[in-house]
Amino acid sequence: MAWAITIPYLVVSFLFWPGYLRKWVGVPVGDLVSAAWARPLVAAVPFAACTYALEHFWPAHHLALFFMQVGLILPIAMVGFWYLCLTAEDRRMLSDSLLRPALRLVRPE
Repeated sequence: MAWAITIPYLVVSFLFWPGYLRKWVGVPVGDLVSAAWARPLVAAVPFAACTYALEHFWPAHHLALFFMQVGLILPIAMVGFWYLCLTAEDRRMLSDSLLRPALRLVRPE
């Protein structure tokens, strides 16, 4: 059953969407591959390596430990995403929208 869902999904993702976006929206295939597939994949590599190392050296024998481990290494995934998947302007806008409420908590008007 899993293959019956996976194979059509991969065909649509790799064959249909690049051509459709190039034709109707004007997004070059190289830009789509870079922004949607390559950069997120590269951003996930440090998280995957840390996950592998953590499981190798400190295996989770129960669910609570597993969730604690994920919580510990999740910031690594967020850093990779922040620097590799977002543009400088996206980072600036997110910083402004995240820091402004935090500053209000520290310094109420």
